[in-house]
Amino acid sequence: MIPTITVFVSHPITEKENDIVKRFINLGFAPLVDATHKHSHVWFLNNVKETDHRLYTFENQNVYFYDVNDLHPEMDFTPNVMIHWMN
Repeated sequence: MIPTITVFVSHPITEKENDIVKRFINLGFAPLVDATHKHSHVWFLNNVKETDHRLYTFENQNVYFYDVNDLHPEMDFTPNVMIHWMN
């Protein structure tokens, strides 16, 4: 299985989000950048839930990892990064 990295960003992108994208690129990865679905609970349920995945949120010095089932419908806690595996 091949992992795909998606970085969820705001529109316009924030400095913190831009730093996350740059770090992945500097490590040799080519992340997808999504400025559309960061706050869409329905999109995560319809497009991510059935895949092997892990969501990550970076907050201060902490990293939280979880899956789609942990997201609130209000999307008051949104992921910065998703790693998912496709067959």
